[in-house]
Amino acid sequence: IFFKKTKVLPKIYFILASFQIVISVFLIKYYGLIGAIAAIFFVKILQIFLTYFESRKFYKFKYNKVKMIFLPAIYIIIVTFSEIFITDNYRFIIHIIQLLIINSLVFWVYRKELNIFTKPIIEKINNYFYINKK
Repeated sequence: IFFKKTKVLPKIYFILASFQIVISVFLIKYYGLIGAIAAIFFVKILQIFLTYFESRKFYKFKYNKVKMIFLPAIYIIIVTFSEIFITDNYRFIIHIIQLLIINSLVFWVYRKELNIFTKPIIEKINNYFYINKK
């Protein structure tokens, strides 16, 4: 059962590995290390999309677009723009602000999942202190 559904994965990975070797040779020749990084980045994005589109034939995906697309995009935008306009004098402060903003966004977006995870823990703590007060 599983082999029938996953036999397309080695084909995708082989094609993309071959493509990565070819594109890496050209990009490294002209751009060096930056070319290698660009080749890996480009091939990994292709890998994500090809794997997603092929696996949709077998599985239906339900996902929250805010959690899967917009939150990482907002993170990239915040970090990129703050790094562009950052000066050496305020680098530490800007990184602290980045950390606070990103953490706040993550906690806000994943608040339902965090509540499901933390609710039993909080109940156990409350029960422990309630039992010990008697």
